Amino acid sequence: MDPLLLGALRQAPVVRAAAEPPLAVTLGHSTQGAFGSTGLPTVGGMGGRKRLGLVLAAGAVFVLLAAAAALADNYQYRFASADQAAARGAVLLRSDLPMLKRWKGGAVKPDETPHTATDGCNGYLPKESDLVVTGDSETKYSLNGAMIETQATVFRSKGMVETDWKRQPKVSEWPKCLRDQWAASGPKGATLVSARILSLPRVGTHQLALEVVFSVTPAVGKQPVRVVSDVVGFSRGRTEIMVGASSLVVSRADIAVTKAVSARVAGILDAKLQLHP
Repeated sequence: MDPLLLGALRQAPVVRAAAEPPLAVTLGHSTQGAFGSTGLPTVGGMGGRKRLGLVLAAGAVFVLLAAAAALADNYQYRFASADQAAARGAVLLRSDLPMLKRWKGGAVKPDETPHTATDGCNGYLPKESDLVVTGDSETKYSLNGAMIETQATVFRSKGMVETDWKRQPKVSEWPKCLRDQWAASGPKGATLVSARILSLPRVGTHQLALEVVFSVTPAVGKQPVRVVSDVVGFSRGRTEIMVGASSLVVSRADIAVTKAVSARVAGILDAKLQLHP
């Protein structure tokens, strides 16, 4: 296991469900839970379509809010073999983090559909059609109610990355934006507990880190459970990176562990970009 993650995990109590075998717990979370996008605003300045990647603890049901508004414009996707290879190398791979050997998942197809009004900050959708994406890759790993997702998007030029970030809402606006969007179109049966900017070690040239905690009732008569989802977006050179980490919350330690995972993964991916600019 990665030494930094191991140190974080040692500080968090391991919580086991009654029927769980000892090896079923890696991040200290119950095995109950499923993951899916909720249609909440996409973190700004990231070339991919990745939403907040929030957990919905509702058995095996994945919930995706349908977009009611008209589609906005989209990036131009003109893939180049070298940049596709760079994107595939920039996401989180099993070789980057030894603990992933026990996790399910791997490469998945990135969502490259246009944003809709439900993805924007209070309906604001930045212009994208003049920006060209030449490489795009995504990975997703899950284990026992925890998920790690990463996406790397390579643009034709550094200038396009700068333009993409300049068009996004200010970092300070995102928590209020998330609260407002949740009130307007949040998933049925789920209650937003908190939305805040995360303080993490600096990565990349531009960075945005958010933490969302919400509660959801899995079924009628069941007790609500809490879920934490962290999203870190950053850029370096021609590449924009998204890191998402989500888990069930049994205690405050689970929130701290999820933050440690987000920071560690973001640091790994930034180091790879610096080695292979």
